[in-house]
Amino acid sequence: MLKRALVLAVLCFLSATALAQSTKPPFLTVFAGYSYANEGYLQGKRSNLNGYEVSVEGFHFYPHLALVGDASAHYGWNEFPISCVTTGVLCDNGVPPNSRVNQYHFMGGPQYRFNPRGRLQPFVRVMGGYGRATMKTTGFFQGSWAWELAGGGGVDYRWRGPFDFRAQADYIRTNFFNDAQNNFRGAIGIVIRF
Repeated sequence: MLKRALVLAVLCFLSATALAQSTKPPFLTVFAGYSYANEGYLQGKRSNLNGYEVSVEGFHFYPHLALVGDASAHYGWNEFPISCVTTGVLCDNGVPPNSRVNQYHFMGGPQYRFNPRGRLQPFVRVMGGYGRATMKTTGFFQGSWAWELAGGGGVDYRWRGPFDFRAQADYIRTNFFNDAQNNFRGAIGIVIRF
């Protein structure tokens, strides 16, 4: 009887130790990848922008909850409503040319993982921050800084060693050029856990 109790105590101790080790989150998680954004400005058409996104996840409150910092840059073209007469831009039959769009997001906030030990790790997050958008064409430049809010989520797929694959999407609410925008951003890429 004493032998069984001793074996049971040792097994409980070893399983508790293994559980404690497996619930410890990585010190730092870094994501980098391709990003697509669908953005709208003023009364112009929506832009399909391409770029990149990086994020760093750290400072874990619990195995499920951590802080994340996120930055992205997107580039493309947009029909920006400008006046051909007052700006001096060369227009074709009164229609202004497309403007080159550069957009940058810098955000941070909490992120919650539903299954931090599983092979598939879905997560949700809410972030706030500041963004920059610029429109330029020959003879015209306009830029805007604005506060922004984002909510979204994604899933990490554990691959090998410290490497994961990630797919994620965010809804971003911005206020560039003193006008509210409802934007979408999606990204895929590689995650490295340290």
